[in-house]
Amino acid sequence: MNAMNVVITGVSGVTSIGFSAAAISAALRGPISGFREAEEYTDSEGNPILIAEIPIVSDISDDEEREPRLRSIARFCLQQLVTDAFPLGAADKWPVYLLIGVATVDRPGPRYEGIANELQFHLSEVLRDRFGKWAIRFLESGNPSGIEALQHARRFLALHPDAVCIVGGIDSLLDVETLDYLEDDARLKSATYGRHQGLIPGEGVGFLVVESAEFARRRNRRALAEVLGVAVAREPAPVRSPDPSTFTGLSEACRAALVDSGSPPESIGTIIGDLNGEFFRAKEWAHTALGCLGSGERSLWHPADCFGDVGAASGALLVSLGATLLAACSTDLRTLCFCSDDEEARGAVVLGRPPTVAADA
Repeated sequence: MNAMNVVITGVSGVTSIGFSAAAISAALRGPISGFREAEEYTDSEGNPILIAEIPIVSDISDDEEREPRLRSIARFCLQQLVTDAFPLGAADKWPVYLLIGVATVDRPGPRYEGIANELQFHLSEVLRDRFGKWAIRFLESGNPSGIEALQHARRFLALHPDAVCIVGGIDSLLDVETLDYLEDDARLKSATYGRHQGLIPGEGVGFLVVESAEFARRRNRRALAEVLGVAVAREPAPVRSPDPSTFTGLSEACRAALVDSGSPPESIGTIIGDLNGEFFRAKEWAHTALGCLGSGERSLWHPADCFGDVGAASGALLVSLGATLLAACSTDLRTLCFCSDDEEARGAVVLGRPPTVAADA
């Protein structure tokens, strides 16, 4: 178990259903979806696919080219978080470590972090206004990369308790090269007869502030949730593997996160995962749930039903959603967030209500 209490004190996000974490959370509870038929792309049978695209908004994402547009959205999203979490003049002496999840290097399509530090440049401009010292690192683990980033952040804070970490994720599955890669295996959701399962490609950006509970108290920041356990693992036979899968990777990640947090299965009341409508993902989660959680009544959230599969932005956005829900609830039951990538990476996080919040309930 983690000796130092690590808490989440700020969240932000942008998806097809909202330009803030609060807006996204409200739309999911609606539920409201951000889907439309793609006018410019059809499946192999000529049917339009469903997509979940972030709207073009003046002064935020008005560039029509997807890569610079998504970087502009990431800058807006980080600025939103920093403005809320760090007052001007108060953070210049604090070091900040920004860890951002991005797509795996083998996935076809653009590199939204850029190939010449383009995203790092945009985000550094935001950090420069608040911090005197910062570092930025990208983690290329796909969907669970935000969870892996959270694991790194917790280790960093154990060594530097008077620092802050910002964990994020950025991705889009809407580039033609990425869509072709998915449609080659008939994975895209459309009206094609006989295709009863499939994913709706989306895009998103998410960030969250992570710090020690003691440092948050000294900064007079209310914690939304406590990070109780984090784990990452590898699936030896992912979706594109020729070998049959026994779904050991996600089970290993969830079991390790539960052990790390000291959480028995009955303490988990809410599960938030990146299930995206594909049979492989559903089968993987069913196997994991039976092996790690057993029976019991729990709520299961799969936000891809509303904002599509957001790829490497999944980890940061789902953990942000979990923190937002915990901050608004009155139960002491815990939340398990999980993510699986097309490649080997798997990740899981256990969140709980911070002790100060529980005491006030």
